[in-house]
Amino acid sequence: MATDGFGPARARGGALWFRDPTPPPSPTSSAKTTPRIQHALDMHALAAHWAELPRREQKILLLRFYGDMTQADIGHQLGISQMHVSRLLAHALTHLRHRLLATDTPAPHLAKAS
Repeated sequence: MATDGFGPARARGGALWFRDPTPPPSPTSSAKTTPRIQHALDMHALAAHWAELPRREQKILLLRFYGDMTQADIGHQLGISQMHVSRLLAHALTHLRHRLLATDTPAPHLAKAS
């Protein structure tokens, strides 16, 4: 399946669909599929918990990691301070880390941020 580049395609019905940034492997190189498979598994695991994040944190993650924007740029675009962007980014990443590592109880500092 051919892809058209990096980044999120679109959020549809609460699920986030990602484009695969890696080129398709050649038919003779099965060893090169291992990173693609791992990437697909990682994106599937992330998408399973994406909807648990507040929309603003989703947007911050997309702007930071797919838009390649700095925290200051994100803050300017959203009308919040860079420090608040930093806090929201840390909250979102910590939440996803705990969910992806399958911890049964969230860290105590993971109260809903807004």
